[in-house]
Amino acid sequence: MKTRMLQIAAVCLLCFQFIAGTAFGWWDGGHMLVAQIAKEQLEPEVLEKVEALLETFGDHYPNHTTMLTAATWLDYVRLTGGLAGFDRWHYTNTPFDPDGVLSEIEREKIIAASGASNVAFAINSAITTLKSSRSSNFEKSLMLNVLLHCVGDIHNPLHCTSRYTKEHPDGDRGGNLFRAGKKGEVNLHLFWDTGLGALPFPASPPSDDDLDTLEALANELTEAFPPEHFDKLKDLKPHHWASEGRSLAIEYVYDLEENQPIPDEYIEQGQRICLERITLAGYRLAAILNKLFK
Repeated sequence: MKTRMLQIAAVCLLCFQFIAGTAFGWWDGGHMLVAQIAKEQLEPEVLEKVEALLETFGDHYPNHTTMLTAATWLDYVRLTGGLAGFDRWHYTNTPFDPDGVLSEIEREKIIAASGASNVAFAINSAITTLKSSRSSNFEKSLMLNVLLHCVGDIHNPLHCTSRYTKEHPDGDRGGNLFRAGKKGEVNLHLFWDTGLGALPFPASPPSDDDLDTLEALANELTEAFPPEHFDKLKDLKPHHWASEGRSLAIEYVYDLEENQPIPDEYIEQGQRICLERITLAGYRLAAILNKLFK
């Protein structure tokens, strides 16, 4: 366990050097898992329509024309510096203020600013575009990429809040400024993006072996967490999903001391939470797509 923790910390530190302060919910492995789980739940005619629409994006992004690769597109353009206007579509910053450092006016300003353009807004915008008879195929394919990605992001607890404390009076940027581990070597947000070490790291684009691994893991997850496992599976309102994630962040993710060793129990429970959230995201994504395209 100690060796595995050091490996995970090394990965987090390496990534932090390149994307410090940036949130990449679940990274490619998690987003592809969400897409794979959703894909397996789609009606055959729906899957055909989804894949045909994604193909229209191929002239612009040839490596993002399948459900699994399209689910990573929004992070890809963010990493390359493109479409900066979409940056806020990965998260929502409803504050968690355990120390009471925010005034009521400050809190309302933060909520208002976040509510104007956030991950829930992005999902609803994508659904509206895909439903509209006035939308072009290019517009629909672009927003389908957004939908595939953002349904994953909103199920990551640290994409649903930012913690305000005396140490971080301006917020910790969804755990990006929260340093865990004895020497503060682990960025909490990046740690959760990796599923606390439980998620695969496929190549980009994924190899055949990567796809086999993702399919096998998706099958394991749907067996471990079948649809009936989730009480709120049929709740398809994105702002409710964000509230779920925020509650998990408050109750569990932040139940950790900064600059202290991470308990094994925290890692094990956190991994289960991540895998449950990814599975639920896949089911909900499939429900939306089946409704939109059938």
